[in-house]
Amino acid sequence: MDKKEKKVKKELTEEEVNELADLSGENNVKTPKKLNLATIKLNGKDGKFYKNEMNDEGKFEQTEIQEEVTGVVLKIRRVLTAYRKEQGKSYILFTNQHNSWKDKVVLFEKKEGERAKLKDKGMVPEIREKYPELRVRQVVYFLLYPGVRNEVVKLVIRGKGLSSLFQFFNEFENDEHLFEYEVKVGVQREEGDLGEYYFNVFEKLGGVSDIELVQEKIKEIASAIEEFDNHYKQKDKEMEEQFSEGNIDYKEKEKDKTEDSNIPVVEDDDEIDVNDIPF
Repeated sequence: MDKKEKKVKKELTEEEVNELADLSGENNVKTPKKLNLATIKLNGKDGKFYKNEMNDEGKFEQTEIQEEVTGVVLKIRRVLTAYRKEQGKSYILFTNQHNSWKDKVVLFEKKEGERAKLKDKGMVPEIREKYPELRVRQVVYFLLYPGVRNEVVKLVIRGKGLSSLFQFFNEFENDEHLFEYEVKVGVQREEGDLGEYYFNVFEKLGGVSDIELVQEKIKEIASAIEEFDNHYKQKDKEMEEQFSEGNIDYKEKEKDKTEDSNIPVVEDDDEIDVNDIPF
């Protein structure tokens, strides 16, 4: 009896898999899976925290939560956003998430009732100069306490809360790390030219009780974010033909720590739903 020839399955290396994914065109059509994390943000008008999370039907529901939020900072990112109305229709501008003012970003525009579209790209200072209505929002990936679900959420910090956040960072010594401590995020009231408004304040509590859990969650978030960053690098390449590079001339100094920190949260700012931002 003839023996059938046994076929040996070749195991592809990671480099070979990536090469085939690129050559096949797969990377041009696939988008990374969205991190479906609940979002927590402070309403600057009533001083209350609200949590937006997806229900079983795939729709976002908003609920009011306690007056303060406690947990551990896992990852800090930022995004630029703006809300405007034009001829009776609203639209938002927003960038992809990024790490600092030194990064190159892709700018999107989402008009009412339409899908988001690519609009521009460039270094952050260049984009902010072209679109001065853009404002910084810090996105803090946060391991929420207390809770039995080990839930990671996105805390959205804006307006004067940014100033409080940067002051909080400065409280840590060189040999201390954010992820080593539990943090309380509270609320402070203030009167401004536009009336009463509320902003976030931060307080360092004791050391974390489970550093291994924190380590695990930081790695999970970092891996997912790296996938998104690679996706937007590809988007940047796609836009090369639409927008000329030009020479970028700007002063290398960080303005975000003061430029937006004293802007109270106004009605237009509250119209932006961070769940519209694809990250």
